[in-house]
Parts: sequence; C-alpha cells; structure tokens
Amino acid sequence: MSRPAGQEGLSGLSIRRPIGVLAASSVIVVLGIFYAGRLPIDLLPQIIYPQIRASVSYPGVAPEVMEEQVTRVLETNLATTEGAVSLESQTSEGSSDVDLFFGYGTNINFALQDASKNLDRARSRMPDEADAPVIRKFDPSQIPVYEVGFSSPTRELVDLRNWVDLRLQPQLLSVEGVASVDVSGGLVREVQVVLDQDRLRSYGLTIADVLARIRAENQDVAVGNVTSRAFEINGKTSGKFRTVDDIRQMLLPVGTSRERIPLSEIATITDTHQEQRSWSRLDGVPAVKISVRKQPDANTVQVAAGVAARLAELERSRFVPGDIHHEVVADQSWFIRNAVGGVQSSAMMGAGLAMLVVLLFLGSLRKTFVIGLSIPLAILATFVMMGLGGLTLNIMSLGGLALGVGLLIDNSIVMIENIYRHRRQGIDDPDV
Repeated sequence: MSRPAGQEGLSGLSIRRPIGVLAASSVIVVLGIFYAGRLPIDLLPQIIYPQIRASVSYPGVAPEVMEEQVTRVLETNLATTEGAVSLESQTSEGSSDVDLFFGYGTNINFALQDASKNLDRARSRMPDEADAPVIRKFDPSQIPVYEVGFSSPTRELVDLRNWVDLRLQPQLLSVEGVASVDVSGGLVREVQVVLDQDRLRSYGLTIADVLARIRAENQDVAVGNVTSRAFEINGKTSGKFRTVDDIRQMLLPVGTSRERIPLSEIATITDTHQEQRSWSRLDGVPAVKISVRKQPDANTVQVAAGVAARLAELERSRFVPGDIHHEVVADQSWFIRNAVGGVQSSAMMGAGLAMLVVLLFLGSLRKTFVIGLSIPLAILATFVMMGLGGLTLNIMSLGGLALGVGLLIDNSIVMIENIYRHRRQGIDDPDV
C-alpha cells in the first residue's frame, strides 16, 4: 500500500526531532562536563576595582615627620597620574599609604605603570632610611585563602618566628597558585646598638659616623676573578657580620689619628628582638601565624588543598620539628566546598522531587525522565556559558544556580498542573 505524502513528511519530521534534541543534549553534556572541571572556584566574583595603593614603611618615625617627609612627596608625584579622579592618604607611625582612585572602565594596568613611573621619581626625594615604596592594585577580594597558626611549648618566640620566616615560608611559596605568604605574630630578632652619648662625644664621634661605619663594614665585596688555563675562581671578601661579637669588635677610627676603638667601647650591643606590635595566639598560647594569598587567576580550592598537602608532606618528612604544633585557623575553601555541595544537593533533591511529583500525577516514566533530565542539562549549559564568558564559581554564581534550579522545579510543577487540567477537561495536546 502507498502512504500519503503528508503522512510521510510528518513521520520524517517526528524522527528528525528526537534525533536533533538528542544531539543538542549530547553536545551540552560533553561541553558542560568539560567546562565544569575547568571553572575557577573562588569565594567572591572577580571585580576590577579602579584603585591603586602606594605604601612606604619608615619604622620608628613619628606621624608628623612621616607626613612631612614621605606622604606629601608621594601625594605631589602621584597626583600627576593620568586618569586619576581623586587621591586619599593615611599616615601613621612608621607607615604612609596613598590611594589613587580612577573612573570605572579605566585600564588599571596602564594606570599602574604610569603611577609606578611617578613613584620612582618620588623615591629620590624621600629619606634614604625609608623602605622602598610598594605599589599595587587594590583588590579587597585578595584576602588570605589559608591561615595557619604555629606554637611551641619549648622554643622562644624569636626562634619560632625565625623558623617560620627562613625555613617554612620558602617551602610554601613554591606551591602552585600561591602569590605571597605573610608572617605575623611572634618576635622578630633585632640586634640593638645603644650608644653612650658621653663617650661618643669624648672621642669626637657622631651618630652619623657610627652608622656610616657599620654600613661600610657589614657587606661582602667582590675582589675579581683568579684565572688560569685550567680553572677560574670568583673571589670576594666576607665582611658581613656573622655574630654579635663581630659587631662588638668592629673598629672605629678616632679623629684624624690612626687610633681605633672597638664599637663596644662606646655602645652596648644586645641580641634581642623588635618591639612587639602585633600578637597572635593559638589556644591561648603565643604563636606565629602565616597568611597565604593566592594569585588572581588561581583556584582557591586548589591553592588551599596544595598548601595543606605541602604542610602534611613536610610533617611526614620531619621537616616540621616535633615540638612545633600547628593548626589551621582559616580556610576559604571550606566555605566554597559547602556552597558547591549545597547547590549539588539542592539540584539532586529538586530533580528527585520534581520527577516524583510528575510520576505520581501523570503516571508516565517517559515524561518523568524528560522533566528530570532538564535540570542537570540546564546546569551543564550554564557551566558552558560561564566557561565561555570567563566567569568563576563563587557564592554569587552558585546562589544564582540554586535559584535557577528552584525556578526549573517551579516551572515543572506548573507544567504538570496544566497538563493535568487539560486532561481533566478532555483537551488532547499532541505536543505534550
């Protein structure tokens, strides 16, 4: 028997439609899984703040002197930065911060380069004793992603801080994605030279003479190369102070004569620590804290996991002494994992409830499967769009996904009600 032309066309259309839907769904699933494993995970969205901060540290200097010698110099030079809208400064004892604000849409990288050039010109007008200026883009989202506290019942705080600074910090800086490791708390070692003013005047010396002499003596100087046909040796003089006794025995020239006196003759040299201005405690015990910051494009969860793995590896290899106790005090990845887990559980629970309601009302496994499948497909399609747009998984985007899952469930329930109502009214819809 021959089949009418119209029926043959409808049959071909009905066959091509499921094939097209299946192909599109397969593409979404493949791309969604591909991008889901590559989306950066962070606590907050990546927002470019049009702000630059320049900081200068000059320990021990009063705020009035800092404002006169450092802050005003920074303001004068940084005010000429192209595109700067406003300028604010904060001055405290031994510290000066200047913030430059730009209009939204400004290329902050170009602005940072221009501000760096102006900062180089300002450096020559500031005191030589001040630390080198530091300039950076201001990004409140760059808070520490991982913080660990270290304490010891047997070690002094100076020794504990030295171990964290000199031994542990370089190990953590090598972890992939780590931008910086800040150390706070404890006591920083300091060798103090307290001059006797009466003896200093009796020898005709000044504080500037002593400072210049200490700087000149405390350095290694290259003396050139010793060469032959078989080898070449680089030579240098070892002049840096190795012990406190080296400082005490340093000789100072007196006047125009050839007489020299040791530094201990006019000063008291003490191996002590800097004045403590920040305190860290772990379970009520004085401790040292490290704060790990990630690179802007790094994955927060991976960075935190990498630091935790490195600490566990160092502990297994006995690199971390047995008398040093450490404990994680802050971990951003914990909040992110909970957020991701909440979205996953919400999606699975929503899909399960929607499929259960559809099955109870319609009694059709095919329609139940189609409606339940729409939720993971929608989430995977969202991952594809986020990956193409360069977005991150954060508490904002995950909250949007959770809301989207709720809307999908609500639409499924509404569609079920419409289908049930139509069936009760005797309306036959071939597309349902």
